[in-house]
Amino acid sequence: MIKNIFIPESIGDYYVFPKRILSFDIGRTYVHAVQVYLKGRTMRIEKFLEEKIEPGTAATLPDRTADAIKNIAAHADQYHALYAAINSSVVVFKELALPFLEYEKIKMVLNYEVEPLLPFAGAHAVIDFIITKQNIEEKKSTILVAAVLKEHLAQYLSLFGTAGIDPQVVTLDLFALYGLYKSIPEYANEADNVVLIDFGVHATRIAFINNGQLKYIRTLSKGLIHIAKMMSDELKIQPSDAMEQIMRFGLEHQEDSTYNTVMTRVLTTFWSEIDFTIRSFSTLVGQEVMTKILLLGRGSEIKDICRFITTVFNKQCALFSVISLLQDSKIVVSSVNHVPRSHFICLSSVFPSKITNRFNLLSGDFAPSDKGLFNKQIIVGITLLSLLFCALLFSTFWRLHSLKAELRASNQQAVSALKDRFKGIKGSVLNGVMNEAQNQLNKQEQAVAFLDPSKPSMLEYLLELTNKIDKKETGLKIESLVIEGDKMRLKARVRDFPALKILEKNLHDSKMFEFQPLDSLDFDREITLVPQAGEV
Repeated sequence: MIKNIFIPESIGDYYVFPKRILSFDIGRTYVHAVQVYLKGRTMRIEKFLEEKIEPGTAATLPDRTADAIKNIAAHADQYHALYAAINSSVVVFKELALPFLEYEKIKMVLNYEVEPLLPFAGAHAVIDFIITKQNIEEKKSTILVAAVLKEHLAQYLSLFGTAGIDPQVVTLDLFALYGLYKSIPEYANEADNVVLIDFGVHATRIAFINNGQLKYIRTLSKGLIHIAKMMSDELKIQPSDAMEQIMRFGLEHQEDSTYNTVMTRVLTTFWSEIDFTIRSFSTLVGQEVMTKILLLGRGSEIKDICRFITTVFNKQCALFSVISLLQDSKIVVSSVNHVPRSHFICLSSVFPSKITNRFNLLSGDFAPSDKGLFNKQIIVGITLLSLLFCALLFSTFWRLHSLKAELRASNQQAVSALKDRFKGIKGSVLNGVMNEAQNQLNKQEQAVAFLDPSKPSMLEYLLELTNKIDKKETGLKIESLVIEGDKMRLKARVRDFPALKILEKNLHDSKMFEFQPLDSLDFDREITLVPQAGEV
């Protein structure tokens, strides 16, 4: 529920949530795709898909391409994201050196630094970059910038739009291939000049790498179709037949010497242009070192092609291989034990790489809408707050219920204890029972007060009262006399007012009583009992 909403799908190269990705590489005659499943640090390559773009006049090429994309998506399992690699032929590349190591700082100044170098206005293009080299001591970064006109990117995305699907990432074919190359243990410490050549059907893509750093990229609009056309013209056969013979016999047809001669001459002419490009790049880097060619693409399937290149152009040539990469226990190929050469580009587009993991041409006007994600965040946020509020209410209710239960139990225990101590107490409410117990306690205290030497004796006060009052002279008649604590309540009457004055004088003669003047023959007066020396 909270995937990609509040928690990132991956942290570094670790995928918090499992993710299935369908990655596309679109050519003029075929659409290739690979389906991978990422979980934790493991990548499972599940399917290799291929769909031919059928020729015909019923629909335009973009429509037929969109149909091929749709067919591949229909044969794939349910996926979470779609990646695609745009062709380098529509991209302008520029190398820059910047005094930053931080990706974010480079991103901030990128457009300003590269715009003067572009053949078009930066506002008309989508621009992104990869870091190809960093000098930690000097705090410098070398980056390779890719700029593609918005109209070209829009045309490319329309193929997916017509197919009814939308990519989340659009990378660059040779950038992705470079990221894959740097991840392969076999090539990790390569110090020579290395040229990655994708020998395709309609075009040949070239990436020049110097001492592990991607320096130059070029796309030649010639491929196997061009070679087959030249072969068909000289051998007077159909281009389709020439293509079949090229892929079947390669550079040596044991029964046709004419084919062998023509094939060698045509291939030499074709590769001379590629060799010129390679030598130009070598001159630009200014290093006279061995140049190694790594070959991939449909053309790499021509028999003896590497031996031909090594012999004719004196350059070491080998087929691009991912075997050492697949030996890693974190990478699993489900259906077959190898990766088809035709699927190297789409595999590299989805392969996790520190070099290309942040490269995405879907930015600015082409950035995927986050409205849906925002709405999900609002809904999930409200839901979580509601759940939190309900949990808080439930917790509060439960705590109150527990406290009340504990209070009732404590009340019952206290009542039982008081009833055991003070016999005859009734009731079950603690306050009432405590009042009754306090009354009994007061009575008990009064009962023993006479025996407690630490408290004033009531007998002493009564004796003092009897000794001081002249009952005959005052005619005193006592109705009630109550002593509580340090107070004495006297309700009485005297014969007349002279007798009242005598009574007041008798009481004043004692230092044990304090009271207000008496003003009537019948009186009810509170008298304060004054503690004597030695009493507490």
